[in-house]
Amino acid sequence: MQEDGIIIKIDGQDALVEVNPEGCITCTAKAFCSGGEKRIVKAENKIRAKLGDKVTLKIPRRGFYLSLSLIFIIPIVLLFGGFIIFYRLLGEGIAGLIGLILLIAWFIALKWIDKIQRDKKTFKPKIITIYDKNT
Repeated sequence: MQEDGIIIKIDGQDALVEVNPEGCITCTAKAFCSGGEKRIVKAENKIRAKLGDKVTLKIPRRGFYLSLSLIFIIPIVLLFGGFIIFYRLLGEGIAGLIGLILLIAWFIALKWIDKIQRDKKTFKPKIITIYDKNT
């Protein structure tokens, strides 16, 4: 998956890129994302793009789909799965509470997972092209 954007900050070997929402138009997951609003992406900058350069990012599909699963699919399964399983055993009120507890526990675990995965090169977006240099 590729997206275009403008570098707004250089951070060592990485760059913060403001990504244009045009790529969202054809994306199959646009309903689950930022809704076409501009967003900031931290990307590997091996080609040494500079502040203000217009660039193309390559976002690994594996990382994109893993993120969708971790952020959307697993929490839904935990919330509804926990509710359905415990509804039969303990009743509606306790089942709802357990579903919420599972959901909160997952988002706490997700913060821990994010810290571990943050610097993994296989999931990190990469700047692959500078198509308009800032002069």
